[in-house]
Parts: sequence; C-alpha cells; structure tokens
Amino acid sequence: MDSQRHLSGDLSTSVDAVALKPTMRNQRVIPSRESHHVSIETSASNVSAMSIRSSVPSVYPASPSDRPIVERLLQLYLHDFSGFSEADDPFGNTDDNGVFHYKDLESYWEQTEREPLLFRTRSHLAGFAFVNSWSASGRGTDRAIAEFFVLRKYRRIGLGTHAATEIVRGRPAVWEIAVADYNRPALLFWRSVVANLNGYESEEIDGDGQRWCGRVFRLTPNSR
Repeated sequence: MDSQRHLSGDLSTSVDAVALKPTMRNQRVIPSRESHHVSIETSASNVSAMSIRSSVPSVYPASPSDRPIVERLLQLYLHDFSGFSEADDPFGNTDDNGVFHYKDLESYWEQTEREPLLFRTRSHLAGFAFVNSWSASGRGTDRAIAEFFVLRKYRRIGLGTHAATEIVRGRPAVWEIAVADYNRPALLFWRSVVANLNGYESEEIDGDGQRWCGRVFRLTPNSR
C-alpha cells in the first residue's frame, strides 16, 4: 500500500469544494466550512460572473523548480488534515521547527508513474494534485488521484470540478479515485465529477477493508 495514500475530496457541505487526502492513518480528509465574503456593493450578476471566471483553472505539471511552491501548499494541506488527529495521536504533528512532513515527496519528480500538478486561476495559484499508480482496489490501475487540494477562497465555485475533470480527461487511462468511508462530502463530490465525465465507463466499488476502507471509483476509457 502506498504510504502516502490520502483521501480524494474534503468534508465541505458543498460537493464542489475539494481538498484531497492525508498522510494520516488510513485516509482522512480536510473539513472546509469556509464562506466567500463579497462586498455589499457587488451585484449578484457580478458575483456570478466572477465565480464563472474563477472556476476555470489551468492545470500544469509542477517542474522541479516548482517544488518549493508545492511544499508550501502542502503545509496548508497537512495543517488542515491535522484537525483529524487527537492530541495524543502521533499523526498530524510538526517537527520541532513547526514544519509538517510528507514522506517521499521527491518521488513525484523522480518516478515516471508519478506526477505533481499545480492549478492556477487568473494567474494566481489555486491548488495542487498528485497523481500516482497505486490501486486502492487491488485490481491494478494506470493512474490514481493521490492528493488533491484547492485553496479555500477558490472552493464552492466549480474550480475543483474543472481541475479534476481536466486531469482525468487529459490523461486517458484506467483511473482509480479512493474515498474514505467516513467522508461522505468527498464521496458526493467525486460521484458528481464521475457522473459528468464523458469518455469513460465507471464503476463504484467497496474497498476490501484492509487495503482500503471506503469506496473506490474505477474509470475505464470507452476505447478499451
């Protein structure tokens, strides 16, 4: 089992707010209960237009020179996940310098089957994703969503859906997306993404309770 398997999705009440997977135990996810604050002078139509523009991110590979950016975003991501640990739990701790660590981060630039991605919207950083080939179902897969994170200000406007769709559709392959059993909001998010994903046959299966505790979305291109 991949030691870095976290969970695809987050605990927001919106199926469009995303922040995938933790370095803790057997998959946990970030609660995101944020709201967007809009000036009272901003009209409803302007809010809608702003949201539409913001919801279409560019998704691109993170180069080795981008690694410091990914590391800083990981600190936000892992801080959110630390809220799932009890005070006496070893998971969710920082080192003595106040830094969260992510095991084998360098592998995403060293192993060909792994890919680090960044999201931007209107030139601003909006999140990241890690893609690897770990199969939660045990049936084998070409690609899997390992981590997925969207900055809080960009949640609930469709950006996560656009990014997830672009990642999968832009890399035709057999995909797996694993969602922990306690994370129903993430389950709803990925069900929504998968239901609207053209070009793939999908199935939703139960994990075996050991390799994975939760649901697994398995996507196969129609051409196969």
